[in-house]
Amino acid sequence: HDASRTANLHIRPAEELAVDLEDDFGLTKEEVLAEADRCLNCGCLAVNPSDLTTALVCLDACIVTNLRRISAKELFCRPSQEMNFLEKGEIMTEVILPIREGWHTAYQKFRDRRSIDFATVGLASAYRLEKGRVAEASIVMGAVAPVPMKAEEAEHYLLGKVINEETAEKAAQLALKRALPMEDNRYKINIAKAMIKQSLLDCIK
Repeated sequence: HDASRTANLHIRPAEELAVDLEDDFGLTKEEVLAEADRCLNCGCLAVNPSDLTTALVCLDACIVTNLRRISAKELFCRPSQEMNFLEKGEIMTEVILPIREGWHTAYQKFRDRRSIDFATVGLASAYRLEKGRVAEASIVMGAVAPVPMKAEEAEHYLLGKVINEETAEKAAQLALKRALPMEDNRYKINIAKAMIKQSLLDCIK
């Protein structure tokens, strides 16, 4: 399988087409697995960080390749000048997610169209509460930079806090405090703030 090319569709011959039959026979199991591997190894972070990488960083996933084990954060959150994540001949073979019982996890995706589309802003969040207070927090924004952005200042602020309107608003402000938007995408800041605030308030509904 050529990992640089999509699988060929299996189209029904023209003479067999009918209104009650599918035009496409679909992919075989082997082709589906090959396509999944292709997607997993895609470096589509140059313009909009993919949903998958943002979520993997948030969940503290471990990426296994044919050469090494590396955290999702270390692999995907490198400076933009180091965008070639994998070494020559290196491929991802496994993703290991830690078991996180009792966590509130979510992925929010703001986009301009209802169809599957690149996010205007993506947000992966994970919170663990103990006795009503935040014990652990992970907040990662996507599509706001060339790589997923972890809101570490907001995460630290939340530790030990009770979630309410005030703390959710403060965390959202801290997460975007150092944002340096370009003129045409300044609107993303308010979208990201609203999404972070909502992700916290959803934990206490």
